[in-house]
Amino acid sequence: MLKSRRVFRSKWIDRQIDDALLMVSTATATVYARRQARRHLPKVMVGGALVAAAGTAAAVAAAGIGILAAGGAGAVWYRRNKKTSSSDWQMPQAATANGANVEQQTAAPASAAK
Repeated sequence: MLKSRRVFRSKWIDRQIDDALLMVSTATATVYARRQARRHLPKVMVGGALVAAAGTAAAVAAAGIGILAAGGAGAVWYRRNKKTSSSDWQMPQAATANGANVEQQTAAPASAAK
């Protein structure tokens, strides 16, 4: 029985040592990561700002090209529509249902209606 108890104690001690080493390595990795972040963060921030500026410039350029394309398409449509339509078109005379010619009535002054 004494032997099994010693095995248990050595396993328990091994686990405690493993946990302590794991905590130390985790803390060391955390400190290392923080130092690396502090060292590289300004470079990353500048790079991110440049990428954001380039993206904004690309979006503005795409919007400008879209506006110019829409204006050009509108001008082409207007010119094409203007060529197909006749500029001397007039509204046709109104006709009665039976096709008879109707004389236009002139408006009489109100004083003549007595």
